[in-house]
Amino acid sequence: MFRPKPEKNPFKEKRRKAFIIGIIIIIIATVSGYFYFNKNEAPLSLSYPICNFDQEEIIDYFKDYNYHEKILIEDYFFYGETMSLFDQEY
Repeated sequence: MFRPKPEKNPFKEKRRKAFIIGIIIIIIATVSGYFYFNKNEAPLSLSYPICNFDQEEIIDYFKDYNYHEKILIEDYFFYGETMSLFDQEY
């Protein structure tokens, strides 16, 4: 007539959680390993074209250029200290 319920195994839930966490860790390790070992890095080009000039053309163009007006920049690392970055006072 009356049957008592069987006792629950207290470790069954812990084993289930550990199994699920283990599977998740294995999946994450597999996916990250796939992306880590299969990355294809494009080699960097040796020169960058600027205004349709090659690197050698840029060097040849600015080789004999003279900088007449030079501005001395002081204290530009310190914010708000002297602000002598500009020619005129603000």
